[in-house]
Amino acid sequence: MLLLKPTRSFKNQPPVRYYKKKEEIAKRKADVQTIGDSIKGLLKAYRLQGKLNEVDLVQRWEEIMGKPIAMKTKELYFRDQKLFVRLTSAPLKHELNMSKSKVVELLNRAMGDEVVKEVVFL
Repeated sequence: MLLLKPTRSFKNQPPVRYYKKKEEIAKRKADVQTIGDSIKGLLKAYRLQGKLNEVDLVQRWEEIMGKPIAMKTKELYFRDQKLFVRLTSAPLKHELNMSKSKVVELLNRAMGDEVVKEVVFL
């Protein structure tokens, strides 16, 4: 039977600490941020905030523009910060075409950011 001796001696090593130093705790607290700030930073880093705003605008279309316009809206989609709106009513399309700048301003104000640069009514 062969007995092996330990190759390393633990006598000269400092004892293991099971607690953190005050300096380490202070460093960690300095790096702490809220979940909301973390999510905003993540969306900014991956450049997803614009797409998220576009999806939110499409979902809130009825709330922003009103029920009568939403009922005559057939389709909404974005391409290159242009909002394309397909309508079922020709008179409504003409009326909204006459006030495009007001519609863009209304949408951007409701979203709190410049989401739409131009609106195209189809």
